[in-house]
Amino acid sequence: MLKDYSDVKVDLPSYYNFLEEYPECDFGPLSQNCGCCYIFSAVKTLSHRFCRALRRQILLSTQYLIACDLSNLGCNGGNEKAVFYYLENHGTPELDCQPWQEIRSYEPKVCTKCVDDKPFKLYHAKMRSTRVIHGIENIKKAIYLEGPLSASVISDYGFTWYREGLYRTQVSSDEYNDASNHTVEIHGWGTFDNGTEYWIVQNAFGPRWGCSGLMKMQMGVNAGYIESYMLSVEPELSDAN
Repeated sequence: MLKDYSDVKVDLPSYYNFLEEYPECDFGPLSQNCGCCYIFSAVKTLSHRFCRALRRQILLSTQYLIACDLSNLGCNGGNEKAVFYYLENHGTPELDCQPWQEIRSYEPKVCTKCVDDKPFKLYHAKMRSTRVIHGIENIKKAIYLEGPLSASVISDYGFTWYREGLYRTQVSSDEYNDASNHTVEIHGWGTFDNGTEYWIVQNAFGPRWGCSGLMKMQMGVNAGYIESYMLSVEPELSDAN
């Protein structure tokens, strides 16, 4: 279902970076040797939205979802929308309860307790809150008012080896048939001196990729189809009591 902010009046700045506005929510660019970008983007998005609302860090576990979400394939890939639905219905604990343990597929022992016997507590997305966000103004308002978004994108050679500056994808619909193969988190936007706007993208490749884990991706041209499929979700704040 789409979420529309057209009736919401807000003066959007020309530059906005969620992590600069909420530095207490900067977990850094996490990474692990596992094909689970779809989980990373969903979990980081929900973690950041919890943090924005509560003004304190709640960093949720990717390991739990890799081991317990049977609707996806763990380190062998999956779909971030299915992850959000799992977070709505089942939740995930914090990272310090279930840190990365090199568990790459279903493992039931992860799903009921913490590694150090801490109290086991699950954090959820609010039921039926997963929404698709379309349109530049809608995307900006969603990030500005509620927090980062999860986005599907095509990761081509230029994306994989990006280092700095403006990223412009070279892929075409004929090459990929509109099928994205990667997911990232969108933190904000900015404008170069020549007027070119960009999205601030955090990847799951770790701090050595791009500009300390970040990319400036061209806005308004649907680069890598990034503007075709962005997802928002609301945190279930009662879980944090």
